[in-house]
Formats: sequence, structure tokens, C-alpha cells
Amino acid sequence: NPLNVYGLEAEAKQKLGKLGCKVLNLYVTGLTVALVAVINACRELDIMVQLYHYDRETGSYYSQEVK
Repeated sequence: NPLNVYGLEAEAKQKLGKLGCKVLNLYVTGLTVALVAVINACRELDIMVQLYHYDRETGSYYSQEVK
């Protein structure tokens, strides 16, 4: 449910915690609520986040580090 911000964050934290990764490369396609939930979960789990945004003009992605 995209309106359940706490549920999204709990699910993201659970799934990311199982991965055991230190860096997450995330392609941003929309649904800002889910994006913030993942970023919050990564912050709690000490996972670096690298976002990739789509550039319609070039047809490619460009990166943005979450600090």
C-alpha cells in the first residue's frame, strides 16, 4: 500500500537487511513515498545509496549520491 509509509519502510528495512549489502544502486522511476522509505531504511542499516535518474533527452541515466 503506497499510503502506508511506515509499512513501506519496515518492508524495505527487512528486505535490505537480508541482503547484507553496503551500497545500493537504485533506479528512480517514481513513487516518491517508496523512495523515501528505502532511503530511510538504508540510513538505519548504514547502506550507501546511489540514485539513478532517467534523462529523457539523452535516453540514459545519470547518478546522484545520497549523503
